[in-house]
Amino acid sequence: DLYEPNDQITQAKPIELNAQIPGYIFPSGDYDYYQIELPGKGRFAVSLKEVPPSINGVIYVYNANQYQIAYMDNFGPGKDENLTLILEAGRYYILILDAGNDSYSLTPYKLETVFVPLSTLDPYEDNDNQSQAKLLQIAVPITDTRLYYSGDIDFFRIEVTQAGPIEITVATVAPNLDLKLELYNEAGQLIAVRDANYSGEGETLRANVSQAGNYYVKVYDINNIYSDQPYTIIAPDVTPPSVTINAVSTPTRVNSQTISGTVEAGATVYITTNTAASDGPATVAGTTWSYTITGLVEGPNGITVTATDAAGNTATATSSITLDTIPPTVSINVVTTPTRVNSQTITGTLEAGATVYITTNTTASDGPATVAGTTWSYTI
Repeated sequence: DLYEPNDQITQAKPIELNAQIPGYIFPSGDYDYYQIELPGKGRFAVSLKEVPPSINGVIYVYNANQYQIAYMDNFGPGKDENLTLILEAGRYYILILDAGNDSYSLTPYKLETVFVPLSTLDPYEDNDNQSQAKLLQIAVPITDTRLYYSGDIDFFRIEVTQAGPIEITVATVAPNLDLKLELYNEAGQLIAVRDANYSGEGETLRANVSQAGNYYVKVYDINNIYSDQPYTIIAPDVTPPSVTINAVSTPTRVNSQTISGTVEAGATVYITTNTAASDGPATVAGTTWSYTITGLVEGPNGITVTATDAAGNTATATSSITLDTIPPTVSINVVTTPTRVNSQTITGTLEAGATVYITTNTTASDGPATVAGTTWSYTI
C-alpha cells in the first residue's frame, strides 16, 4: 500500500481531486486516512468502489479541525459506498475502514473523489438568502440555475417599477423536484406563496404589490431534494402600459377632431368610439400619439384609447366629444315700445347651457345678457 502508514489522521496522505487511487484494508483493523484540499465551495463526492467481498467499507469525512462532518455505511460487504457533500474551500480528511474492523483483503479498493465548483454547477450561487439574491430582470428568463444539493435554496431579486401585478413562473422542472415559490418584500415580509402542482411540474405565483421597489422570490424543493437538471425562472412583463388622453374640444359643431396623448415607449395605440365615428390605429412617435376622428355623430361620442405593450398587456384611457350642430332655442319677451325712456331691460328664454349676446342696429348698447338657467335679461 503506497499510502501507508496512514492509520491516524495526523498521518493522512494527500491525494489529488478528481482522481481514483487504490488502497488496502490490511491487516484487520486497518484505518486509511487521506487528506484533500478544496479550492473553493462546491459539491464534493467521495466514492468507495470495487470493494473486496470480505470488506464492509465505511467512509468518514472530517473538517480541518478534525471534527467528523459526515459518514456513509449504507451497504454490506463487497458493496460500493458513495457520499456527496456541499463543502466550503479548505482542508478535509477522508477515513476508509472496515465496518467490523475484523476483516482484511489483499485486493485493493478504489477511492474516487470528484469536485465540481459551485460556479460550474450554478452560476447564480451563492444565492441562498435574501441578501445574496441574484437579479431576475423582467421578461428575461434564467435557464441555467439549479437546486444542486439537498436543502439548496435560491433567491432572486425583481425590480418592480410601479404598484400593480407581479408574476413569477418556474418551468422545465426536474421530475423528482416539487418546487415551492415564496415572494417577499424588501423588509423580508412574506407576501405570497405558491405550491399547487406536483413533482416535475412548473409553478406560477401571482400577486399585487402596493408600491415600487425590490421584491424577492424564494425557490426551493419542499422535500429538500436536489437535481443537476436546471430549471427556468421568469418574471414576465404583466404591468399595463401607461397611456393618457389630452383634453378634447367639446362640445363642438365640427364633425372631425384630432386627439392626442401620451403612451409608454414601444406600445401601440388604437382608438375606438361607441358611435359610427371612425376607429383606427393612432400615429405613435416616441411617447406621444395622435389620431384624427372623423364622422362624429350628433350628441356624445365616447372615445376609448387602448395601449398595448410588447408583452401584450393593455391599458385604456377614455374621453368624450359632443357634436352639437342644432341651433339653440331662444326667444325674446314683449318689449315696451314706443317709449320715451332711453333704457329698457329686455328678457327672454333660451336653451339650457347657451349664452346670449344682444346687438342693436343703432348706437344703443350691445353686450352679453345675464343668463339664469333657461332665462336671460339685458338692459339696453
